[in-house]
Amino acid sequence: MDSLAQISLRPLFPASVSDSEIAQKVETIRSKALAVHNYPCIANYRFVYSRAKRNQWYPQVLDGIANKVILDAGCCMGVEARHMMRDGAKLVMGFDLAETFIDLGFELFGDRAQSENKFFTADFFTDDFEDRVRARLNAVDPSSGGYFDVIFLGSVLHLMNQAQVATILTRVSRLVRPGTGQIIGHTLGLPVPGPLVTPEARVRSEALAQRAGDRYLHSPASLEALLRSLPCSEAHADFSAPLDMAMTAGARPDQMSPEQILVEGFIKTRGSRMMGFYAVRAAV
Repeated sequence: MDSLAQISLRPLFPASVSDSEIAQKVETIRSKALAVHNYPCIANYRFVYSRAKRNQWYPQVLDGIANKVILDAGCCMGVEARHMMRDGAKLVMGFDLAETFIDLGFELFGDRAQSENKFFTADFFTDDFEDRVRARLNAVDPSSGGYFDVIFLGSVLHLMNQAQVATILTRVSRLVRPGTGQIIGHTLGLPVPGPLVTPEARVRSEALAQRAGDRYLHSPASLEALLRSLPCSEAHADFSAPLDMAMTAGARPDQMSPEQILVEGFIKTRGSRMMGFYAVRAAV
């Protein structure tokens, strides 16, 4: 685990837990996760970084956060959700398809007793997805009316095919509070949208690969157009320029400048692929 990962995680642990203990916890959890789901983002420690805080629209999330109910959709081990809890949100919940990730998050942070009702499993593509998520929210916070003020979509969309990306965004948009709610997130993209059919693209769980088929990556323009097709008052997609290949083709974090580590940690591109951030504000 590199120093940036350590810096990212440190605020989520009490002072009584040493840096070396955090590092050991991460190594243990990473090994357990890889034994079940061989995702590159797990192997490369991407699961410990907070990309939400690098999203240029995150300051809008922080504005009035004490009154906001937030959902981390596709939360993996819940690092982003726990950062938002620490930032002072009224309530943060998270779900993932893999129960293994939820349980490993509890093991990593040791907070099952306090957070077990806030994390759950759900599948974007089941018929009862929206009802299931609303029921979990209403059970914890009946005053929410079944709506979230902010929904965060992390590294989710670029794992799916074109139709599934549209389905996810449509279903999630119906869970965000009309008029004031926001969807923010990040995704891998291409300068020209299209399927990503490489050996690396297929390094996913067998169930996901069978269901999703070829991954589809949007361009900034195509993603923004898709976002604007949702019931929203505004939508934005902003992709970074591609990084130099030398930075991403086997370069070690300890061989980079701090600025490069930040970019590698939060943007991560290879060749012509780009990591971009997006935001949607719900329509009235």
